[in-house]
Amino acid sequence: MLRSIVLMGLRGSGKSTIGPMLAERLGAYEFQDLDVAVLGDSSFTAIADIVKAEGWEGFRTREHEQLTLWLW
Repeated sequence: MLRSIVLMGLRGSGKSTIGPMLAERLGAYEFQDLDVAVLGDSSFTAIADIVKAEGWEGFRTREHEQLTLWLW
């Protein structure tokens, strides 16, 4: 069974800084950044571009779709 640790927090709270360190420390985990995955599946180069084009609702939809792929 694959197990995941999900870091949740406000924008700029340090998830992308702490995540790789936690994964390395625990040893059995690979760090994956949700923002990077969302951008990788789009033609956008920044989250701000998605928000500008689609609004926060569009960005959150993209996040939800990616999380669904990862966790279910």
